[in-house]
Amino acid sequence: MVDETNDDSTETTATSGGLISKITGLFGGHQEPTSDATDSTDTSDSDDFQIPYVDPHLEIKVVAQTVWAEDRSGGIPGMSAVANVIGNRVAIARKYIEDNNEPHPLYGNGTFTDCCKRPEQFSCWNNGDPNLPLLQTVTISNPLFLQAMQIASQEVTGVLLDETKAATHYIAKTIAHFPAWAKGLEPCADIGGQWFYNNVP
Repeated sequence: MVDETNDDSTETTATSGGLISKITGLFGGHQEPTSDATDSTDTSDSDDFQIPYVDPHLEIKVVAQTVWAEDRSGGIPGMSAVANVIGNRVAIARKYIEDNNEPHPLYGNGTFTDCCKRPEQFSCWNNGDPNLPLLQTVTISNPLFLQAMQIASQEVTGVLLDETKAATHYIAKTIAHFPAWAKGLEPCADIGGQWFYNNVP
């Protein structure tokens, strides 16, 4: 769910020049692929579904845009928890692909980029969502987005600890009406601006 608060007041701790240099490459000289993960095509003769290759730089950037847009007001804990949900969904998608030889119907083709941009999954990517133009233009000059880039890098490389207890869903605490899938379920974690769930059917 989207947190529409655009609170950029959180201080950012000092980061190493090397990390900032790597992140800067995503917004400067780095040449990104011309297509998203959903456009990748396996041209091999095998009938097995192949998880498309997506440039790791793009994977990190898309995860960062997502976690920043979804819960930047929750700071590092909130954005990290959203990143955990993305990673948990990617893991489920990859296991589903291994077992069924096709993309997961909700979580996509096994890439972080496709997982984040699946229709009606992370609302910040929905057409008309107020956060969509913000995430498309935010840069690392925004301290919270720089933090989001660091979190995303850790999630994509598999080193971010999962504080959500393997959650795959969350809803904003400010939501007026619970979605149907959340009715009767107990949250497994309360982090940042969201309640998290690991028991969604």
